[in-house]
Amino acid sequence: MDRFHAMEVAVIVLSYSSGHDCEGALTWAARAAIARDVPLAVVSVAGLPSMLGDANYAAPLPAEMFTESAQAIAEEGAAKARELGVKDVTAHGTTGDTARAVVEFSKDAELVVVGSRGRGQLLSALLGSVSYEITAHAHCPVVVIRRGADIGARNGQAVVVGLDGSEGSQDAVDFAAGVAVRSKGKLTLVTVWRDPIADGLMPVDYSHGDTLLQDIKKQAAETLQRAAATLRETYPDLSVDTVLVEGLPADALLKAADGADLIVTGSRGRGGFGGLLLGSVSHGVLHHAKSAVAIVR
Repeated sequence: MDRFHAMEVAVIVLSYSSGHDCEGALTWAARAAIARDVPLAVVSVAGLPSMLGDANYAAPLPAEMFTESAQAIAEEGAAKARELGVKDVTAHGTTGDTARAVVEFSKDAELVVVGSRGRGQLLSALLGSVSYEITAHAHCPVVVIRRGADIGARNGQAVVVGLDGSEGSQDAVDFAAGVAVRSKGKLTLVTVWRDPIADGLMPVDYSHGDTLLQDIKKQAAETLQRAAATLRETYPDLSVDTVLVEGLPADALLKAADGADLIVTGSRGRGGFGGLLLGSVSHGVLHHAKSAVAIVR
C-alpha cells in the first residue's frame, strides 16, 4: 500500500477480482478515471487460508504466494483498464480481509468502485458481504455495480439522485451532477414527502391535518426547486428534471430511476441514527436497484 499512499493526487480505487462479476465495475471505474482525469488504482485482495475458514491445510502455503496471486489478478485488471483507455493505472495486490483493505485504500481515494455478486436472502448477502461492508465503512463515495447491471454508454448517462434537504443528500446531488455533467447526460432530482398521519406519527383525528400535509408538500417542493435552480445556474448545459412524490423514499427513488444508468443516494438522510452506517433508503436502493448505485458520504 505504500506506493498507493505516496500518490499526491486524487485516485479511483477499483476492488477487482478475476471473473465476469467485476467486468462491469472495471468498465465503470475506467470511464470514471478518464472522465475525471485521475489515476486508477486496481486493488485485489487475497484471503489467507485461515481467513477462508479452511482448517484442513496440513502445510499452509507461504503468505507471499497469496500476495503474488493477488498482484497478478490486479495486474490483469490494470491491463484491461489500459485497453479501455486509462493512461495512469497501477496494480496493488495484498492479503487480508478484502473489505478492510479496500476501506483502508479509500482513505486516500476520490472514489471506490466495487462489483457485487451476492445471492443470499439477507441484505448483506444479496448485495455481497464484501460490497456491503465497503459501502458501510468507506471514507469516500462508493459505486456498486451489480452483476448483470446495465452501466449504459460512456456518454449521455441518465443519473437519478434522492434529495431530502439534508447535508448528506446535498453531497449526493453534487456527486450526481458531476457524473451527469462529465458524461454530457441528464440529471433527475427526486424528493419524496410523507404523510405523518398515515405513518402513525400524528393522531388520525389531528384537526390541522390538511394544513400540515400542504405545508409538508410545499416545503418539499421548495427544497426541490431551489436545488434544481442552483444546478441549472451552475451547469447551464445540464438537463435537470425534478420529481416530487409521496411515498416510501427507497421505493419512490427506485421507481423514478427505472431505466437510469446510475442511482445516487446519501449514506444517511433525515431521521438517520448516527450509529447506523447505512440508512434505510441506502439499504433499500442497494437491495433492489438494477442499475449502478452510488452511496455518497
